[in-house]
Amino acid sequence: MNKKKIGVTGAGGFLGRRLCEVLESKKYEVVKYNSDNLDIREKCKISEGIDVLFHLAALNKPYFSKLEPLETFKVNALGTLNVLEAAKAARVKKIIFTSSILVYKDLTKTKETDPASYNSIYPYGLEKLVAEEYIKIYSELFGIGYSILRISGVYGPGMYKNPIFDLTQGLLTGRAKLYVSKNSAYDFVYIDDVISALVMAMDWENGTYNVCSGKSSKLINVYNFLEKSLKKRASIEDDDFLINILGNNRKIKSKGWKQNYDLKKGILKIYNYFKKNGSKQQ
Repeated sequence: MNKKKIGVTGAGGFLGRRLCEVLESKKYEVVKYNSDNLDIREKCKISEGIDVLFHLAALNKPYFSKLEPLETFKVNALGTLNVLEAAKAARVKKIIFTSSILVYKDLTKTKETDPASYNSIYPYGLEKLVAEEYIKIYSELFGIGYSILRISGVYGPGMYKNPIFDLTQGLLTGRAKLYVSKNSAYDFVYIDDVISALVMAMDWENGTYNVCSGKSSKLINVYNFLEKSLKKRASIEDDDFLINILGNNRKIKSKGWKQNYDLKKGILKIYNYFKKNGSKQQ
């Protein structure tokens, strides 16, 4: 593949920082956009000459969309429209968009071919779905290529505020606070496996893909594994809110994607990272 000029919105975030590191290690020219140089809530501008634009910028805290739905819609849905307008003006050839598995109505049956829908647990899913539909429209109207990656339960070094973060911090402090039931089940995928999918997507045809493990893990089982492996214990405070998520990753596997980190390997790596570096984002 010829080397391309790559743009990344949300370059300062959890996924964005790692993606930029990987792209730069592959000798791509990377143009980084963050909240300091690109406010996607307003009309914005993308540099000319960008071949592929990774659109990662978002308010990606689903629970916050219940508290501040106007603000999250302004960033996640209207912000994507502003980015598309900027991409059209700059003649960007392709957009790769990080969506969410929360766009699915039934979170235990997640097929990319399902009709457009959304889960009502959080408005966040609808915001991402609106953004997806605008991307498809701009592709049809203006010839902008796209890959939409619906990501489930990403975790890794530098993360904050997801259940794995809460559990690993709990083992370090002796007290874990969960904002869902400890019997909730998630489909977790390690950040480096997500980055691998994002980079591979530069060569994929237009389409929508789930990025997930294809396995569902109960939080209490994750805790029990950590307790046994580390020989440490913590009290757990949880909520009645029960979530069950299971992704389907057949399509992305057919593209040659594979996981290098299973959950047990990943969470031990995360625990050791936080033990060494603390909980502050690096």
